[in-house]
Amino acid sequence: MPVLTRVFLLSASMFVVPAHADVVVVTYGAPGTFNANFSSLCSGGGTCDYGVENFSGWSGGGFTSNFTDGAHASLTAGAPSTTGGVSFSGTYTATDGTTYGTTLGQTEKQWVAEPADQYGGEPNPGGVYPELFGPGRVSGGPTGQTKSSYTLSLSATNLPSGATTGINYFGVWISALDPYNDLLIYNTTGQVIAQFDSSVLLAALGNCTGGHAANPYCGNPEDGFADPGELFAFVNVYDVSGTIGSVQFFNSGSTGFESSNDTVAYVDPLVINGTVLSITEPSSLAVFGVGLLGLFGITRRHRPRNARTALA
Repeated sequence: MPVLTRVFLLSASMFVVPAHADVVVVTYGAPGTFNANFSSLCSGGGTCDYGVENFSGWSGGGFTSNFTDGAHASLTAGAPSTTGGVSFSGTYTATDGTTYGTTLGQTEKQWVAEPADQYGGEPNPGGVYPELFGPGRVSGGPTGQTKSSYTLSLSATNLPSGATTGINYFGVWISALDPYNDLLIYNTTGQVIAQFDSSVLLAALGNCTGGHAANPYCGNPEDGFADPGELFAFVNVYDVSGTIGSVQFFNSGSTGFESSNDTVAYVDPLVINGTVLSITEPSSLAVFGVGLLGLFGITRRHRPRNARTALA
């Protein structure tokens, strides 16, 4: 399946945007990708600090991450270092009345730590990943509950002197993608600046009728492409003109939302890579038209996909 990829550098000074508004670009990575593309993310020759939470020490429920489990690096003017640089912090909290468990595989709860398997996670000893079951799959939430969710609230310290933004990149590996797995991205003032709608990515990636051989996005790349009937992709969110303050993970159906390798970064200049899903202007949550896409030299291609509902 052809994949369109564009890499370009962006500076906030390139845009004239309304006060407190953020321009946000959402892309997805190449087939088989389950981590952020750090070499491209940090290729601008300026400052690039990033961290990863891979949930290796998590057993379920709310917690605070310093994003040092999977990787951490500070690259200033091309010189790599694993010490110093920006420090990240993120607090994970159950929201919307979502029930949560502290025991692996506790599926009577809605937000649990699942052992790595064909649906998600890294197959290292003790590896786990977050699973968010929708209210149609697991009971026990508030009466009339229509969605389950958890929120990641972000902050960063030790930013470079003169920095005008903070965390301007968030990445997540979404595995066994379902039609009800969605994200809301907020800035530091609590405004919704982007919405990741799973239906758009499902349409872009195509179906899995022929398995991994026909569509390289089908099957878990961390488990020998097991579960070849479902889609796996790494999603990137770039805040071109502001700071990402929080990310909310939603499930509104009879499915599970499997994800891992949550990644945050402060990058200046911001380098965007991957195939573009959307470019949004948050005051209306509308996708920009041909004018802005033309500025970036980007085309978007979607392939039709048959809807399906997975129970994993």
